[in-house]
Amino acid sequence: MKSLLLSFMAFLLLGCLGCATPRRFDASDVTSISLHVDETFTIDIRGNRTTGFIWRQVPNDDSQALLELVGESYETVKSKRNLCGAPGTFHFQYRAKTQGKCLLQFENIRPWEKGASPSGTRAISVVVE
Repeated sequence: MKSLLLSFMAFLLLGCLGCATPRRFDASDVTSISLHVDETFTIDIRGNRTTGFIWRQVPNDDSQALLELVGESYETVKSKRNLCGAPGTFHFQYRAKTQGKCLLQFENIRPWEKGASPSGTRAISVVVE
């Protein structure tokens, strides 16, 4: 009975380790990330799309070979007053596909302004082991 209980507890522990919540990184606080193959993670970048500016990833061959973009979303700051024009956070969720290194680059732009420089940039070095 004791060995059955220990086996069940080990099964639960290993099951919980395999279902870990994806890691989150604030792009204003981090410049490098280390993770493992098949691990998922989210990059959060504060912004305000009501100004017309959006954060987007600058595509490059290295990051596309190493990482799969699983999803993108935008979330406004929660407040009691539901302010019009309130800032929010852009979320970029990725899955590490294979081992290697790349540079994730983001730019804050107004997509309709052709030839305009970004109002901001972020770069995060990613190492997948």
